Amino acid sequence: MSKELIILGTGGHARVVYDAVIAAGDYRPIGFIDLQTDYTGEELPLPYLGDYSTIRKYPDAHFIIAIGSNRIRQEIADGYDIHYATIIHPSAIFGSNVTLGVGSFVSAGAIINANSIIGKHAIVNTGALIEHDNIIGRYAHIGPKATTGSNVIVGEHCFLGIHAAILPNLTISGYNTIGAGAVVTKDIHTHDVHVGIPAKALGKHHK
Repeated sequence: MSKELIILGTGGHARVVYDAVIAAGDYRPIGFIDLQTDYTGEELPLPYLGDYSTIRKYPDAHFIIAIGSNRIRQEIADGYDIHYATIIHPSAIFGSNVTLGVGSFVSAGAIINANSIIGKHAIVNTGALIEHDNIIGRYAHIGPKATTGSNVIVGEHCFLGIHAAILPNLTISGYNTIGAGAVVTKDIHTHDVHVGIPAKALGKHHK
């Protein structure tokens, strides 16, 4: 029998993760948990089990943090010593020798090519392309259709927006946001929001 899984989060991303869990069939999802104490969960496909105090009632279950915010994912992971699942949509494509960190999520249509490493609790969202020999840091979020060239390093807590592109052989240090459609053409070592073609810093600290 497949292992029980509880999804932490109730937003749109949580429902995307639920769909991937059902498609993959590796776990048996039993419900959702979130911060809200008076939430009914009427729009959810499974019961709303309660707020985070409910976690202790399920010592044998596995959990996936299905929340888009990198900061919140780390706060939850640091705060709860529980069994975290790694969820992969069956339509995702992997090259050889790819490593996925615990608690990471790879969405439908994503491609992760050879020798790439995805850090713990990272998100590789729908249709994203991670080329060969990449390192994606823990708690990073690679948005839908974002693309990283070969030999790219994306630091922890980075966010790449929809259709963002990182040219090959570049490094983006941790805690940077790359806006939708931006093209990164040189290394980034600040903690900032970067937009445009080529991507330029806005002078706003990454959150």
